[in-house]
Amino acid sequence: MFRFTIRDLMWLTVAVAAFCTGTQLDRYWEQHRADPREASIRAALDQVTDVKFIEKPFSGVFDDLKQRHAIEIQLDIRALDDANIPRDTPVTCSIKGVTLRSALNLMLDKLDLTYLVQNGVLKITTKAEAQKLQSTPFSLKTAMWLAIAAAVLLGAILCDRAWRRGTTSTP
Repeated sequence: MFRFTIRDLMWLTVAVAAFCTGTQLDRYWEQHRADPREASIRAALDQVTDVKFIEKPFSGVFDDLKQRHAIEIQLDIRALDDANIPRDTPVTCSIKGVTLRSALNLMLDKLDLTYLVQNGVLKITTKAEAQKLQSTPFSLKTAMWLAIAAAVLLGAILCDRAWRRGTTSTP
């Protein structure tokens, strides 16, 4: 029969929590491993830019930005069609000395659209579609809290059993 001290049980609890969290971290990093193209897109988003479009078709605006900042920009055609936003919608916008990120936010907000960086491209889509694409049913934060809760519960059960054995055992 094994005899555990409270310290042994607490270390076991920590080991279980680390294992559970570690397995979820591996899954998370596999899904969200940095793509070098995404890093260049994120750097481009921080570059200062000037935009001046007068009644330019929606798709042409992003063709221009794609060439100017040397990044891949794609329109989510299905989501835009579902939202009844034609690709030839005229865009008028004049902004100087702001980051590409701010310029995109200002332009897209007028059409109730947004962007996200995914699969090596900057994707222009609806806010609802972006939320669907970015949400995962089992996030890293959820996995860590569940692992910690399970480890604490396991530790409490094991500590209680060890304490009961210690107090009820007869020589």
